[in-house]
Amino acid sequence: MMTTLPGDERLKGIDALVKLDTQRLSSLERQALNDRAATLRRETGDAAFERGKQAFRRNEMSAVVSDLSRFLAMNPGEADALDASFFLGTAYNQLRQHDKAVPLLARFVDGDKKSKTRDYAMLLLAQSYQETGAYDKAADTVRDALATYPATQYLAQFRGRLSSAKRAASGGDAAAPAAVPGAAAPAAQTAAPAGQ
Repeated sequence: MMTTLPGDERLKGIDALVKLDTQRLSSLERQALNDRAATLRRETGDAAFERGKQAFRRNEMSAVVSDLSRFLAMNPGEADALDASFFLGTAYNQLRQHDKAVPLLARFVDGDKKSKTRDYAMLLLAQSYQETGAYDKAADTVRDALATYPATQYLAQFRGRLSSAKRAASGGDAAAPAAVPGAAAPAAQTAAPAGQ
């Protein structure tokens, strides 16, 4: 199943392997099956990751969610997982599914402090925090971003976000801008968030 089925159907072989009683197999046979399963996971994961990045560049956020959710479910390496978290978190933010965007964007912001797109991710994270009612976290994220990136191209958006988060936290006008105005990340920048 892992070698003869076409495309992603080969993943059915991995599911079947989990159900298989491997006690009757020699250690060499067990290792061969486990190695094949790991290789297949890596191949299908890499393909899903590339499809997700291409969908991101085409602004097809539903496809990004589908492909990168599958990729993250395969437990990729830390660097790829952080990149996928950025793309997937941004997609959820754009789809206004802020509760799903928060953990992904927070993971990226906390995990990749040298990324060229970290300030943009922090802006989206602050927006998602605010949209989910976490006004203090939104304000803290903005303050951290302003301290870390005083010359960011998103300075005006950060200041606006901070003001609206403060108003919302104090019980004032809780309505925040639905989208981050003028904060579309350049495609060249978002193509490789880890600065690759």
